[in-house]
Amino acid sequence: METPVQHIGFLARNRHLFPAILSGLALSLVISWLIGQAGFPVALIYGIFAPLLVFVYATLIAPRVGIVGYLLASYFAIGINRYIPGPLGLSIDALLALTWLGVLFSTTKEDRKRMNNPLSWIMLIWFGYTFLELVNPEVHNRAAWFFAVRGLSVYFVLAVPLVFILSNKRRDLIWFVRAYLVLTLIVALWGFKQKYFGVDSAERAWLDAGAASTHILFGRLRVFSFLSDAGQFGALMAHAVIISLVIGLGERLLWKKILYVVLSGFFFIALAISGSRGPVIIVFAGLGMYLVLIQNFRLLVFGGIMALSIFVFLKYTSVGSGIYEIQRLRTALDPNDASFQVRLENQKLLRSYLASRPMGGGIGSGGSWGQRFTPGSFLAEVPYDSWYVKVWVETGVIGLLLYIILIIVILIYGYFYLKKSPDQEVRLRCLALYAGYFGICVGSYGNQIYGQSPISTIIVFSLCFIFMAPKLIQTDESEPESLHHHRQLQGE
Repeated sequence: METPVQHIGFLARNRHLFPAILSGLALSLVISWLIGQAGFPVALIYGIFAPLLVFVYATLIAPRVGIVGYLLASYFAIGINRYIPGPLGLSIDALLALTWLGVLFSTTKEDRKRMNNPLSWIMLIWFGYTFLELVNPEVHNRAAWFFAVRGLSVYFVLAVPLVFILSNKRRDLIWFVRAYLVLTLIVALWGFKQKYFGVDSAERAWLDAGAASTHILFGRLRVFSFLSDAGQFGALMAHAVIISLVIGLGERLLWKKILYVVLSGFFFIALAISGSRGPVIIVFAGLGMYLVLIQNFRLLVFGGIMALSIFVFLKYTSVGSGIYEIQRLRTALDPNDASFQVRLENQKLLRSYLASRPMGGGIGSGGSWGQRFTPGSFLAEVPYDSWYVKVWVETGVIGLLLYIILIIVILIYGYFYLKKSPDQEVRLRCLALYAGYFGICVGSYGNQIYGQSPISTIIVFSLCFIFMAPKLIQTDESEPESLHHHRQLQGE
């Protein structure tokens, strides 16, 4: 027989459950009354607030919910916005702010000490410089700064400490990699749907509003899935090729090895249908870094021969030219390609303009924000085409040099943290994330991918787990899975 003490313990353990049940019953009564009084559409509008309030409440008492929401919003917010017009682009801002509020209310001082990490300071240094851009005399509309700085530095400086506080266990790394691959697979499948079954009405409206000029070339669709554009889709697929292939090569169990290698092939085909050429460099750079890091001479030679073979195939043969995707990839290696020449001309114009502006033209002075806040200005009319060109134009040569130095520091720190990891399964996944990050850094020269969702969110999680690698150790008695050729990183 249960004692009164046991009943009290049950009530204490489930103190959050009863308010939720009562709130749900009350909301059901309110919605029923609204349906009777004002009809179903009005009741539906009010009903949407119910899960929103539940999510807010859950995040405040368990901030890890907010981190999960941040990851999901990074993948889906842009796509949903094509169907439901509204300021969904601010969802990431709201999620990060809400999660911070939950952290302040529900974590201990010891939890918050974890964010005192070199990566947090690196992000704070970069944010500090972007904050100084507010006093840049070249800025013509400071309202643009508040919108454009988010993807450039704010998301990174807010999200990195949160991951250190809330996702600092070995299992968090394992689950992140799984969630990343599942979400990216969903993105790829939707892309194949667009390729072989066509776009829906909302996507057609987006294309007709102006995106068709860059996403329908020679009558063929450049697949964008539910991301911001085809370039971002291609970059995500290229990154997924690296992650899945590196993990596949390191897995010990045969069925897992086959699964990851098959996934990498699937993601590479998805990369091809994006019609984006720049992301191919991400694959080459990331896998090249992987081969260097594992210090396996035979595998390095084999990888070098494979890379050279692919280069020769694309550069010096015409095999497969009848296949649009292969021909499109070939143009990435053509220095006389028309779009490449246009980029070089644009950079010459920008170099001349920035020669007397060491702090650049100001954050938000160009691109879509420039067209919105300072239409007709020089920077608003010259496309960036590259993430580093964007940093250069908006923060000047000083900002660009600082940015590159900080990336190099991240890579150096990341290598030593990776090398110190005692857990082989953690080391394998962090090695994949490190190679993927390096590929994104190199590929960002050709496209604006570094600061766009979901790549920017993946970068945050990747770097945090790499910097935590030495502390992500197995705490239970089960045997670690996988791995067989990564001991070289520890010098074993």
